[in-house]
Amino acid sequence: MKCIQDIISQLGTVAKKNALVPVENGKIYWHISKKYSTKDLAKYKVILAFEKTFQTWQRFFSPIVFESTSDKSKAAIVLHFMSSDDSALPFPFDEETLAYAFFPKKESFGQESDVFFNDDFQWTEMHKGENINLYKVAVHEVGHALGFEHSTHLRDIMYPTYQPDDSVIFSADTKRAIEKLYGDLKSSFTLEQEVGDFNGVKKFLLRLFSSHRDLARLSEKQILLIGRLLKAPVDAAASRTKNAEIVFSVLSK
Repeated sequence: MKCIQDIISQLGTVAKKNALVPVENGKIYWHISKKYSTKDLAKYKVILAFEKTFQTWQRFFSPIVFESTSDKSKAAIVLHFMSSDDSALPFPFDEETLAYAFFPKKESFGQESDVFFNDDFQWTEMHKGENINLYKVAVHEVGHALGFEHSTHLRDIMYPTYQPDDSVIFSADTKRAIEKLYGDLKSSFTLEQEVGDFNGVKKFLLRLFSSHRDLARLSEKQILLIGRLLKAPVDAAASRTKNAEIVFSVLSK
């Protein structure tokens, strides 16, 4: 039984290697679709499985916080159970596909970062026979929803094929991938929490940097970090000079 993430990627409907940017106060909201739920498990067991899923990812994401919401419009990640013959399913499941998810696009409202579980399988609290461990599959698919691709390590939770047991293992490679994709974001929210007063920060930075040329002497990573702290529209793909100009324009307002 496999994940079809690579097939979906080839269809051009997802953007790879983008971080899922928190929308407010360092929070990423998730929501369980009431319309598309499963009858395999009691509602509270489904909720517990998904809460455990996000708690598992939370270990690597502080100070970014994953939080459930009853308001679907606030959620970056929406979790659905759907059958293969459901016309609302974005892409049909094949007979071996347990679930799939879309990669994020920034804050990811809409289809991006949503997760779809194949309700033609029997979902349970733990693996047993033909029954599938919902928590384990959810950790894998939420990994895609956060922007991570498959691992080549057989025991890693991001390996493309479901391992018939209850283990959830993060290899060193996946941990490095988390830091590579989310390290700057986590640092910016840490700094934001420590500083608090944005007007005071802006005044302080203006004493240090009297022009965008002064800012441009910093490293690309430092400029991006300051930009994210100030909520400036910096872009990792842009030049250091361009981002310095953007940051200084925000400082000067």
